[in-house]
Amino acid sequence: MPTLTAECPKDNVCDDVMGWGVKPSERSESNVAAAVWTDDIRHAHFKATRALRVNSGKKCAIRWAERVREQYEPARRAIRVFRWHTRLRPESAAARLFYREADQWKNDTMHWSSVTKMIAHPSYLRIIGLGRKFRQGEIEKLILGELQNDPDHWFDALVAITGENPVRQNDDFDAAVDAWLEWGRQNRIIGR
Repeated sequence: MPTLTAECPKDNVCDDVMGWGVKPSERSESNVAAAVWTDDIRHAHFKATRALRVNSGKKCAIRWAERVREQYEPARRAIRVFRWHTRLRPESAAARLFYREADQWKNDTMHWSSVTKMIAHPSYLRIIGLGRKFRQGEIEKLILGELQNDPDHWFDALVAITGENPVRQNDDFDAAVDAWLEWGRQNRIIGR
């Protein structure tokens, strides 16, 4: 295979990278730009080792590919920083743990009809444990907020954590939700 001796006097793209001055038969054998982009670029010593392995005709293509890659790197960093600063962040460790367990519980039990099985789920029991681990009112506030936004069977967890039960014996689901929300307002756990 004949090698091209190409110098790269310009700061922009070399002729041999764009295919100018290269015969069609040689173009299919050595697609330099594709080879550079498919190499494992995660190594920190990419520039030094790659430049030593190639002949002088391919150095221009490598420099071109590196310049293009360097142009996109600040944009990638800016996107990562933007995503990091605009992510949804729970305000505390208790909230983070609660929402992780609540999501797991809802995903695992969404098709279950047995409330007894639902409240025996490990994530539900962990939420009750969180109520004992964190300061009083923190987990209760999260559960009542969840009960307000997306009502579910949180009643047993609230009874276990608070030791109180404002629900009357003959109340249905909606009345039980209202009773717990009213209890939260009276105890100043949630706002009116």
